Amino acid sequence: VDTLCYVVAQESGHSYGLDHAFEFIDTMSACTDPMSYRSDCGGQRFFRNQGAKCGEYTERSCRCQDPQNSHLTLLAQLGPGTPITREPEVRIAVPAAGATIAAGERVVAVASAQRGVAFVDLQLNGYTWATLPGVGFGDQGQAEAQYSLVLPPTVPDGVIDIQVIARDDLGISTTTAALRVTKGAACTSANTCAPGQTCDGEGRCLWAAPTGVLGDTCEYPQFCKAGLTCEGLTEDDQVCTQACVLGIADSCPSPLTCATSTTGGARCLPGEASEAAGCCSTGSDAAAQSSLLAIALAVLTRRRRRKTR
Repeated sequence: VDTLCYVVAQESGHSYGLDHAFEFIDTMSACTDPMSYRSDCGGQRFFRNQGAKCGEYTERSCRCQDPQNSHLTLLAQLGPGTPITREPEVRIAVPAAGATIAAGERVVAVASAQRGVAFVDLQLNGYTWATLPGVGFGDQGQAEAQYSLVLPPTVPDGVIDIQVIARDDLGISTTTAALRVTKGAACTSANTCAPGQTCDGEGRCLWAAPTGVLGDTCEYPQFCKAGLTCEGLTEDDQVCTQACVLGIADSCPSPLTCATSTTGGARCLPGEASEAAGCCSTGSDAAAQSSLLAIALAVLTRRRRRKTR
């Protein structure tokens, strides 16, 4: 059943300009995406919100977007839907509430997700200080795993509320309840906090709540609201931004356009739009092909049922 579903998904994807995926840009196999021929991992396949290099059995250039993001390509052409996958699950195993910790110690979390855990974030007093990628996928998909997040040496002393966030590739996330510990001594003034932080009445060093929305100019990442990064075409023109698909005209809200940032990723940024690749556009023909494919599948299923009676 899973194989039949992903074959139908792959053929439907071709109707909307999707190529065969071979390897994600982080060098992980694209075997978790229905657009891939690869079978070096198992479990459910999903149109992935991740850039991929194309190819059948070896890497080659993508015919449309390069790299290809199958999820964002379909999102740009079909619009948003309602996710039916379960939210990630995550819990903190170490340290215990009330513990005294030091720089370099580890916060150990256990996380899992139906689509797979894409990232695990360590938040200290509401700000992300460390991030780990999800573990690899095996024969049965991605198993529940432990994530060991190191407390950076630049974390100031004080009372710390630890939270861990598990995110899938769509950005759907689950956050643990706050677990309070102490590093060194509670702060008494901003003098012992990180630049830009204040010391509150509970002895915690805090940054102001993020206010930056998509397109706002930013100088540091904690200015941007959750789900956004601070990037730009150069180091001097950074804005709060999000991922997009090069070559898809409506991949970003106006007046932003999809371009490559200094980090190498496709992001919604001020500037001229990239030229769209013709084979990536869709219209009534693509919709008709998908409809015919669905009808053919229904007929095939009905015939098989008759044969088994």
